Amino acid sequence: EVHTTAFASSSVDALRHTTFYRHRIYSRDEKSLADAYVGLFVDGDIGFEGDDFMGTDTLLQMAFFYNGDNDDDDVGGAKGYGEAPPAVGVTFLQSPVGLTQTIPTWGSHHWPDGYPITSVDHYNRLQGRWIDSTRMTLGGDGYGGAGPVANYVFPDDPGLFWSELALDAGGLPGSPSDRSLAMSSGPFTFDPNDEVVLSYAIVWSRSTDNLASVTQLKSDMEEVRRYWEATVTSVTVSESAENERVVDLEPAYPNPFDDAATMVLRLREPVLVELTLFDLLGREVRRLLYRDLGQGVHSVAVHGETLPDGLYFVRLRAGHQTEYQRIIRRATGR
Repeated sequence: EVHTTAFASSSVDALRHTTFYRHRIYSRDEKSLADAYVGLFVDGDIGFEGDDFMGTDTLLQMAFFYNGDNDDDDVGGAKGYGEAPPAVGVTFLQSPVGLTQTIPTWGSHHWPDGYPITSVDHYNRLQGRWIDSTRMTLGGDGYGGAGPVANYVFPDDPGLFWSELALDAGGLPGSPSDRSLAMSSGPFTFDPNDEVVLSYAIVWSRSTDNLASVTQLKSDMEEVRRYWEATVTSVTVSESAENERVVDLEPAYPNPFDDAATMVLRLREPVLVELTLFDLLGREVRRLLYRDLGQGVHSVAVHGETLPDGLYFVRLRAGHQTEYQRIIRRATGR
């Protein structure tokens, strides 16, 4: 059973081109569903759909689309945007375990399986897998490469590796065409009578050229997310959701850090706690904690001596609670 609400606001500039959506999904089954996922299949279509690129911003939990050049053409009687075309993005605002993967569903690259058709095809995509069940790999078109497993397609800024304007470290650009992707959150266990909420925003932004529109989109998306966290979340979190919170995770300090950062956890009751460190591409770096902890205050160190400089995510799981925190490793003197 799914209940859907759509709404909009114009209280700040970035919201004038933003729509919000919330899906409340209720389990009416008598059995638990293990390894469940929720997600969206998104077709960007910036004006004329045949000259687009796509990407992911893991910090903003966003998939986005932009024009492959600075002129969105008129084709077949359909009016394009012309010069300085916009960009559009979709961000997960509330989901079971955050944005855990994005993967193409259509485009000009040599993906071997085409568009997902069957329920198994779609489930594979929600898991970040191709139709043949193989995982996406870093670099090129993401299929069958020698690079490491990648959870997010084209997660770097346009022009940097790995993006559609730099498919390899040498800066090989891709060919723009129609683009669509799957973005999802999971796995999680969906128990009888449970409720899962997927909330997201679609944001349209335009600036002085196609790449500046991507930069503007990210700035607007930050404003949209601040609005959501300050306004919508504060008035829509139910008492039952608050009752599911068993751990208060304080901001890591120092952040950025060099040798080590400290995570402080305040437990309201005894619970099994898992803390896991991920890199910018969503790859697991190390498990920081997996232990039953008692009520009270606990601290966990994130040691930085073996970590390359950069942005990382710490994921907390405790009971039905999942949340993420960003930390930055920056060695002194760099």
